[in-house]
Amino acid sequence: MKNSFDIFDCRSCRALFVPDRSLNLKKLYSKDYFTGAAQGFGYADYDRDKEAMRGTFEIYLAKIEKALPRNLPRRLLDVGAANGAFLAVAQKRNWEVRGVEVSDFAAAEGRKRGFDIKTGTVVEAKFPDAFFSVVTLWDVLEHIADPHATLKEITRITKGTGLVAVNTPDTQSLFAKLMRKYWHLANPPEHLILYNLENAAEMLKKYGYAAVAHAHVGKSFTLEYIFQTLSHQQKFFLWRFLLWLVARLRIRKLVIPVNVRDNFFLIAAKKAARTQRVTFRKP
Repeated sequence: MKNSFDIFDCRSCRALFVPDRSLNLKKLYSKDYFTGAAQGFGYADYDRDKEAMRGTFEIYLAKIEKALPRNLPRRLLDVGAANGAFLAVAQKRNWEVRGVEVSDFAAAEGRKRGFDIKTGTVVEAKFPDAFFSVVTLWDVLEHIADPHATLKEITRITKGTGLVAVNTPDTQSLFAKLMRKYWHLANPPEHLILYNLENAAEMLKKYGYAAVAHAHVGKSFTLEYIFQTLSHQQKFFLWRFLLWLVARLRIRKLVIPVNVRDNFFLIAAKKAARTQRVTFRKP
């Protein structure tokens, strides 16, 4: 149990999941979630914290562009687009971008910045059939209560040889195993289902996708975000004190690169050639 939520381990696929996933998403992902006022969740300052991720987004896009079939247009949908931080980076690389976001506040902020972001889930958005070449889910899959409905809809709106790209926590990482209940990414009710490379690829396979690339891509965070996350998830006095201290200093904006390999990046393609596919060793 964590944050008053039970967490179960699926014996067959090794996913971690919260059985009670009936949440008020509008309330959870309100303005407070993005502006530092949420109790134990979200971001100190979403704009500043996601600006630190620009380099990571560039790496994601470079890998996607390498895998993208040449005959497909550069048309991309970002699921969980928030205020369009990733869309801005993709647009500068000459992608036609759209987004979908469950948070009323974040979606509205993204539209103010000129991005086409629908409010709601991807299922509710009702995009045309076979419209997108790429659908991305950056640190989003773990938030989704019904991944099968989501992937079914993504399959419908993705072109015949299109791509799905995800980054999500890795339950089979050494860091996750060492930290156990103190792992900061085991974080209900934000994170509802946690995967590993093998079971995520197997789930995508059910919808006609084959894994074609994977990696453990590092991220960058502000110092304030790091201590905020540690304070909220591990609840040690040291982290709370350092958060209190750093929040009052200019170094709170300092950007720190981090890669403890407890997230995995995965690209899967529809109708991938057998020679393109990759396999994963069982842990």
